[in-house]
Amino acid sequence: STSTRRRRRKALRLLLLLLLLLREKKRKKKKYLSGAEAPVQDEDEQVVGTPGIEENEGQKYTASAMMEAARSDREAKAVATAYRKSWFGRVYAKYLLSPLGLAFVFAATATILGVAAVGCLRYEMEFNYNWFYVESLRNGYVVRSDDFQREFFPGLGAGEDSSSSFNVYTKKADYFALQGQMDELLRRFGGLGFVQSASLESNWFSAHRAWVVASSSQSGGNTTTTTSSIGSNDEYVASVKAFLETEDGAAYSTKVVFTEDGATIAATEIETFWDASDTTQQAINRMRQARRTAKDAAPELRPIVYATIFVWLQGLAVVTSETVRALGIACSVVVVVLVCLLGDLAVAALVSGFVASTCVCTFGAIHWYGDSLNFISAFFVVVSVGLASDAAAHVAHAYINAPTAYTTGHQRATHALDTLGSSVFRGNFSTLLGVLLMGLARNYVFQTFFWYLTTIMVLAIWFGLAVAPATLAVLGPYLVSTAPLADAAPSSKSSDDDLELVAHQNTTMNTTTTPPPGVVVVTVGDDQHDHDDD
Repeated sequence: STSTRRRRRKALRLLLLLLLLLREKKRKKKKYLSGAEAPVQDEDEQVVGTPGIEENEGQKYTASAMMEAARSDREAKAVATAYRKSWFGRVYAKYLLSPLGLAFVFAATATILGVAAVGCLRYEMEFNYNWFYVESLRNGYVVRSDDFQREFFPGLGAGEDSSSSFNVYTKKADYFALQGQMDELLRRFGGLGFVQSASLESNWFSAHRAWVVASSSQSGGNTTTTTSSIGSNDEYVASVKAFLETEDGAAYSTKVVFTEDGATIAATEIETFWDASDTTQQAINRMRQARRTAKDAAPELRPIVYATIFVWLQGLAVVTSETVRALGIACSVVVVVLVCLLGDLAVAALVSGFVASTCVCTFGAIHWYGDSLNFISAFFVVVSVGLASDAAAHVAHAYINAPTAYTTGHQRATHALDTLGSSVFRGNFSTLLGVLLMGLARNYVFQTFFWYLTTIMVLAIWFGLAVAPATLAVLGPYLVSTAPLADAAPSSKSSDDDLELVAHQNTTMNTTTTPPPGVVVVTVGDDQHDHDDD
């Protein structure tokens, strides 16, 4: 229809107008970068020289000549942005690197590290498979069954009110000759304070002995010995088989396993009950003590003390040492990489200190968050090494590679914040935004992800954009050579940084502004006059 065609023509005109505007903007930007729209100076041009160096034909450069030398793509971009200072370099650095700002940063950092150190000394180890239950399935069959079991038949986990079952296994051996070790194993196990001695009264070995005594008594034999009619291992094995076939021994038929030929006992099982542990660390200590006791009491029987919960306890028993070992390896690799990429051992050591501080704070947060050290939380302590090194390393790199005109730590730190402060902040903040959604989850794993990744990101921003610049500003003269240009050897070529400084002077058009340290402004005649003098 006519109205439809009219709308299409209108849309095409708007699109054409937009394309023309974009083309014009691109043309102006390209023209500006090429130097065609560089500000026109007064009759007298600015000449950049090096203090203490006599100007001659090989060492005198006019601003326009140096602009011609900066026509490459990289240098042109530097010219276009040299005079622009970000908020981090213009405002943030001003307050951060002030005496009051430095005092606040160092005091706050000392407080954070102190609180984290206390948390590192008070952490506890704990793990429970119930943490993996999803709240949305709280009324599910598995959860309801588990709640019922814990209410009426507790005792499967640490901290419960009842006891738990733990088994003692023995391996293939001459049980007739090793009856003394079996007696010692039962006696010493019953002497452990956390083992319920009554549970040891019901075991195949004691029951078989009582059966032999009863059988010997009924046959008129000597009741003072349990082996009146047994004189070898073969006879002992035959006696055990006969006992297991009786009504009294049928309950232990699954507790004794024979070899295929039936001539020897291959393995046995003795079930015991332990008092519930108050803490996971107490359960780990009991597990280790029970293993040592069994090994010392019956070494030739090669006993094994085991329960399903030992799978978790064994992992928790080594989680601290494994975490420390992983941290040591990760930090060592980070130090090597920092030394290679930064090229400065002192600065690399300083950044490594910031990384270590972040790890300490993350480890200490385990206690203050009411959490415990386990397989999941330990993961984030190790991951913090990589996430924490990024921000501080970028700021330190910008500090080291600051223009040679910046002769003080304060100037270099300001340059680092001006150059990479915004990028570092956006990188960490974008990661933080991605993590925030996990805070809405109700599962323990996702909640742990949220709390610790948020902690690491906040600490990375703090150490990268506050502690690192402040420390580098104070310790700058002792870390990086900041000799002024006057002390440097004369050169007939200008560095990229010098070109950026010259471009900055050309664009500001303010001849009264004090130039950066190490660069002086000399007023001479115009180009034609200079060539005549030459």
